[in-house]
Amino acid sequence: MTVDDQSKPFTTSTQTVFIVSTNEHWDTQASDVAFTCGMRCVSVSSIATFLDAAGELDGPACALIDLETPGIDWSSLHEQMLQRDLKVPIVVVADEAQLMNAIEAVKSCVNFVIARPIDASSIREMILAAVESQKVVRHQFAVEQHYRRLLTLDDRERSIVDLAVDGAPNKQIANRLGLSVKTIERIRKNAYQKLDVRSTAEMTRAVILGNLHDIVYPLQQPILANAFSSQ
Repeated sequence: MTVDDQSKPFTTSTQTVFIVSTNEHWDTQASDVAFTCGMRCVSVSSIATFLDAAGELDGPACALIDLETPGIDWSSLHEQMLQRDLKVPIVVVADEAQLMNAIEAVKSCVNFVIARPIDASSIREMILAAVESQKVVRHQFAVEQHYRRLLTLDDRERSIVDLAVDGAPNKQIANRLGLSVKTIERIRKNAYQKLDVRSTAEMTRAVILGNLHDIVYPLQQPILANAFSSQ
């Protein structure tokens, strides 16, 4: 299946493989493997089309992005996927001689790297591994999103949030910070809005996930940035 810039929205509960490439031979090879795995295959030639198509997706997926796809800005791709909440594992595909050029992709948003030439069996193994990594990728996205929301809190809001997460009631927080209970309630409400939460339980989860950022993204590296290449 090919999707162009005029493609219509689609939904599917079937596992989907996006192939982003202008290399027809590679596209055909990967599409055939995806089909034999019982997966839906969506071939596109640009990142913009991929983002639009993935936004209409309902179901597990992965994306095989050719390193030579024109106009790729990996940092921008990561930002757009975060903004659109597209939790899709990314595999960068490159010729063996170009693997060193994939470093920027790995630093930004790529979860797996695979080198051509590659046989059908290895493509199948890579696709299955990428799709199965979706839970981990969802966790990565949650950590990054909550971390960014925590950064929007000012010092007073962060202090109140941390005390609330530790179990302190508003009155105790007010006494400790020398503020009125009404002020604590107002600031806490503002913090809820910034963190996109509605309860102390949700706020606690947001803080825990946000604080995992340096562990999940050490030196801004994705947790699954492993070379996954054929032997």
